[in-house]
Amino acid sequence: MDNFGYKRLTDTESFPRGEYREAIKATIVELENKKENPEEFFVKFEPDPTASKLIFELVHQDSFKIENLSVKGNPNNKDRRATYDLIQKKVTFLFYQ
Repeated sequence: MDNFGYKRLTDTESFPRGEYREAIKATIVELENKKENPEEFFVKFEPDPTASKLIFELVHQDSFKIENLSVKGNPNNKDRRATYDLIQKKVTFLFYQ
């Protein structure tokens, strides 16, 4: 998925150390808490994080299937925008429509 700028969520070594890895690890835990498989997700960070938050796209592997590439919206209802609060050390999700 590197062609699209996404990295596999569980490939933690491919992310810069520090806040980014912290956000990835917290996201993995949150997905597991919601009974979802983190291995099935890819992530792309937004280029300009705020001072206290990291914002990133979390996309399910099914969204990259050929039949879904031209579908508008969230074809599998699993894609979402994630925000990691660097102060509270908490991940929140906003699901795409």
